[in-house]
Amino acid sequence: MNRKMVGVLSTIFGAAAILSVFLSWINIVPEAVVYTGWEIFQKGSAGFYEHDIPIYIIMSGMVAIVVGSLELYGKDLGKVSGILILACGAVMILYPAVFYYDNFVRDLLSQWSWTKIMETYEMLLGFILTEVSGISLVITGVVQIIQHRNDL
Repeated sequence: MNRKMVGVLSTIFGAAAILSVFLSWINIVPEAVVYTGWEIFQKGSAGFYEHDIPIYIIMSGMVAIVVGSLELYGKDLGKVSGILILACGAVMILYPAVFYYDNFVRDLLSQWSWTKIMETYEMLLGFILTEVSGISLVITGVVQIIQHRNDL
């Protein structure tokens, strides 16, 4: 994968992650309430644990876009860009998973099955897009690191 491809993928998935914050994240079925990532942030500590995670997703997306732009139009950063892209992807995978677990799974796991929890607290498009963007960035970052494994 050449640096232009790394730049394109990093920019696309960084932008997709930023967009995902403004799409629906969670549907609480019994109450028929849908929250976007941005609403989760705005609701703050009054409603959710780990409510600042959407801001981390936006920041990670911005870093991925900057690194992608540098790869596209600037200097080849080599292994450094791979590490940054990998870190952004890891944030996009882990933080929403922690949010979901802390808010919906942890307290109910002893009482309910995983299936019932996931049917009651559905992950929607924004949440899934964040995870897919994160996985794609991790793969892109790992490929970039492998290609530049002999760099300092």
